[in-house]
Amino acid sequence: MHKILNPKTAVIGSSGFLGRHFYGTYQSLYPQTIGTTLLGQEHRLDLMHPFLGGLPLKGYEYCVIAAARANLPLCEIDKTVTYRCKVTGTLEIARQLVQREITPILFSSDYVFDGVSGSYTEEDRLTPLNEYGRQKAALEQNIRDACGDNFLLLRLS
Repeated sequence: MHKILNPKTAVIGSSGFLGRHFYGTYQSLYPQTIGTTLLGQEHRLDLMHPFLGGLPLKGYEYCVIAAARANLPLCEIDKTVTYRCKVTGTLEIARQLVQREITPILFSSDYVFDGVSGSYTEEDRLTPLNEYGRQKAALEQNIRDACGDNFLLLRLS
């Protein structure tokens, strides 16, 4: 019988659409999984002020960063705030995780492309058409500066 490995994984943004699913799954495998929320009582994290602070992350191997303001119209209306959360704050949290030897798992979007040709690969040039796509492209373009090669970036459609 094979033993399934369950690496300790934290979830930043555990109350959002993606985060709550990851958090629920990880918590079923490892009940002490840490989840953070913007308005949380126990484990609060705000990407406007990205600081892992006193989060008890000792022994954690991975951290899913699912927190972000994913509202496309809000990105157009309030570019500064959404950029601080989706790009600057996320990159800073990823950098802090790598310093703690925790691999960050981040999300991007196919909005980084213009949709003209389709079937995009990691080598294709980023051609975003809106602010949401530009912010995701900025995240993709700067993640190596924050983490070196110690990250996983998933581009969702």
